[in-house]
Amino acid sequence: MKDFAWWLNTLFSGMDEKMGRKEKEGAFEKCGRACFQSCGLTDSITDLKSKTSDVGELLAELNKAGIGGGNLKLEGGKISGVYEKCYCPYRNALGESISPNFCNCTKGWAKSLLENILDKPVEVELVQSIGRGDKVCRFEARLD
Repeated sequence: MKDFAWWLNTLFSGMDEKMGRKEKEGAFEKCGRACFQSCGLTDSITDLKSKTSDVGELLAELNKAGIGGGNLKLEGGKISGVYEKCYCPYRNALGESISPNFCNCTKGWAKSLLENILDKPVEVELVQSIGRGDKVCRFEARLD
């Protein structure tokens, strides 16, 4: 795993040198979207949506199920989510030396989660990130 971590960090360093911020974010977001698709939550969300009457109730049910870190909130025209620990198995396996750009994967995962909840495209901002030195990961999406 140590050699793989070195290899990935070399790749990420090359991305930093050759790609702009938006390109890097897009590449990692795509990885996060793929991760969401492979985790099997789509059916659970569809099932919960059929049993709830509004977004607030759906978020409460998702929180009970531990989906989205169990800290999804609807406040003032936006949905936010907070992870008190890093759930990414790849970052956890590779350690803290991984590029902070890797956390844009979480942004893509959160976009897919919220788009499944809302049945429409959303823009997500990654406000805080454990991988960037913050105590929590926090994302927000405006509903307007």
